Amino acid sequence: MKVYILIAMMIVSFNSSAADIGKDKYMHVVATTAISTAFKFYGYSETESFWGGVIAGATKEAASYVFLNVKPDLGDMVANTIGAYIGSKSNFTFGIVNNEFETIYKSSYTCKF
Repeated sequence: MKVYILIAMMIVSFNSSAADIGKDKYMHVVATTAISTAFKFYGYSETESFWGGVIAGATKEAASYVFLNVKPDLGDMVANTIGAYIGSKSNFTFGIVNNEFETIYKSSYTCKF
């Protein structure tokens, strides 16, 4: 699967100019990773988390087209798909431990491809 991610990143880089790859594509990856991770945190399966991130990214692209007249970019959707995949493979846990003296917040994040 790592090969597919590498190929997808190459498609993003060839599809856009070097200036466009910077912040915009990374923001798409980060946003859909966060959305898919949130789906996973709330108990959805990897498949449901992946498609939740992809659908959120596609909805953003559609809204930009309808309301802002911004032409949809294939590179943005590839970046959304990469982020959704990363988020769907992640495991985020959060716990609170109370004792007599203090409250301890424990969190852990792992990502396994």
